[in-house]
Amino acid sequence: MIFQDKAVPKSEQKILNTQERFHTDLGKSINWKLVEVALGDIVLNQFNNRFSPDEALTNEEHEEAIINEDPVAFENLEKSWANNPQFEQLIGFTRDDNNKINLIAGHRRFFAAKRTKHKTALVWVAHNLDNEEVEHIRDWQEIHQTKVAHASYAKYKAIYADLKGRSEIDREKRISIWRQKGYSKSQIIKAERVFGRMESFCRSIGEKTQERANQVKAFETYDQICETKFQNLKDQGEISKIVILDKVAKAFLKNQIAHDDLKVTIEGLSELSLSDPSYKAISENAEFLNDVANLRRLTNLARSQRETSGVFEEVKEFTSRMFSKLVDRADFTEMKDCLQELKDTVARLESALENSPVEVKDEM
Repeated sequence: MIFQDKAVPKSEQKILNTQERFHTDLGKSINWKLVEVALGDIVLNQFNNRFSPDEALTNEEHEEAIINEDPVAFENLEKSWANNPQFEQLIGFTRDDNNKINLIAGHRRFFAAKRTKHKTALVWVAHNLDNEEVEHIRDWQEIHQTKVAHASYAKYKAIYADLKGRSEIDREKRISIWRQKGYSKSQIIKAERVFGRMESFCRSIGEKTQERANQVKAFETYDQICETKFQNLKDQGEISKIVILDKVAKAFLKNQIAHDDLKVTIEGLSELSLSDPSYKAISENAEFLNDVANLRRLTNLARSQRETSGVFEEVKEFTSRMFSKLVDRADFTEMKDCLQELKDTVARLESALENSPVEVKDEM
């Protein structure tokens, strides 16, 4: 690929450095030139953003999304631009039909430079890159994803957008390319699935996915619940329970409640019968799940349910541990005393059962 002078905007023809790099993933060399150009000569592709796949963002929307992603980090970047030399260059490319530089990577630095009233920026520029080359450079982890606050969101979004709408043959080709970038097939499929759930959820509540970029962990938890707990309930034919629990899960997502509370609540409620008052409250009161206080109550109920159901396991663990100690120590007196204590406990439990309601005895 020959780099020509027209690749550099006419207003800034001075070339500071030149490098040719061979990209093994692409199987070709790319010639790069480092130039200092006016910020006005740099243009953004509306679709080249990590926030909303297949949805164009205006420059203003893109800038707002980047700042909101991590306000502290962006403020520090502004201070760096105001007080230091430009430590990291932007990356872009030009085409034959104009003298503008299309930005590939460095959007945060670009907006920080504009806000600090910088007139120019250092940019590595290549000429006439094809779509595959642009994609490779944009998604390369060392350039793009590890330098943003929500790396998982950026990765999931890129994979989802890449695989969306492709035929099975094309999907497998693209999956192979992502595997070359260091992801396993299971990670790729999970990323596509998680972001798909996020996009569907955001569409249902009238939000853009970037507004939920800090909730990736919660959507990962939701995805795990769908793939395991809900699938198990489906195998058992408990479709009605899945419908209700899914509403609960989405209420937790909507209110941005911690992912571990989401997991505990769904798992705890799934062990209850549909006749339980909590299920009735959810089904009969359309506003029940809109109240965060009610969601907290469900979490507390689920935690107590989990603790209660664990008593038997605790007893098994205790008796196993004590038996091992007694046998190892082989102290006849201790063994005799412990055995008598256990017998007394058994007698008290049997007495409690005898005095319990008939329905409880029947269940036992």
